[in-house]
Amino acid sequence: MWYIVDNRQSLHFTQVFRCARKGLIIPEDTKICHLCFGTMNGKDGKPYKTRDGEVMKLKDFYNTVYEAVYERVKESSFSHEADKENIANKITLAAIKFGDLINHRTKNYIFDIEKFTASEGKTGTFLLYTIARINSILKKAGNEPINKNSQTVYSDSERELILTLSLQNEAFELAYNEKAPNIICENAYKIASDFSKFYSENHIIGEKDLLKRASWLKLCKATKKILENYLYILGIEPVEIM
Repeated sequence: MWYIVDNRQSLHFTQVFRCARKGLIIPEDTKICHLCFGTMNGKDGKPYKTRDGEVMKLKDFYNTVYEAVYERVKESSFSHEADKENIANKITLAAIKFGDLINHRTKNYIFDIEKFTASEGKTGTFLLYTIARINSILKKAGNEPINKNSQTVYSDSERELILTLSLQNEAFELAYNEKAPNIICENAYKIASDFSKFYSENHIIGEKDLLKRASWLKLCKATKKILENYLYILGIEPVEIM
């Protein structure tokens, strides 16, 4: 049995578990564990509150982040107004969820709206942007054939990305054993970061060697699929464009 409660209640659960054992309320072979978590704090280092000093409700917190995100999204010209609202909603949820889970669950952290919504760094926005970038590459490639049997690696950044993608099973096993979702977040960021480096060092669409370009398009599709699996596990929806 896992009790997922604020770490400020750790003494309480130590006492409850001890009493339950001594009182024979639970069988000896039953495992009980307090999975404590830290608090989200304001810049003053205290638990995040409203301007009036009240506890921030989740819907108000969401609206605060959404307003900041929408101001950025509405300035872009990539979609219609209805699409922008939907995109802003997905970016907001990604920023909140990833910003919370990237920290080890036992640690307190500071909420910084600029940091949470940044398009670079360890943010949900960066992951969404990476997938949107891959979508753009695949759209430009159209129905171009993808090399499914390539055994050649053409660059160091490509090799690094392939190795990162191939080691993901260990990340999930470790996250489960440690009860630490931040491990999943860290690995999702590592994939996005490695892809960003691979993309910047290799001109995928402009590559004249057809076999090389086909191999790189295959790697783009694999990266997208694995990143989307990560987002699904974290409860985050990807966006088509951004």
